[in-house]
Amino acid sequence: MDIAALSIGLHHTQLQQNISLALTKKVMENSKVQMEGIVNALNTSTPVPTSHPTLGKTFDVRA
Repeated sequence: MDIAALSIGLHHTQLQQNISLALTKKVMENSKVQMEGIVNALNTSTPVPTSHPTLGKTFDVRA
């Protein structure tokens, strides 16, 4: 292989890595914003009163 082909291949690999990193950062940023919105919604919501005092306190799980 000649040096020019190696250089182009290296540049292409670096470009792919930079794009992948930028995309990952953007996804993490969006996830953080969404999670903050969910946390705020949960903190500001009021629990729905139930007519039965033990209704919804426990649940059965079967694997």
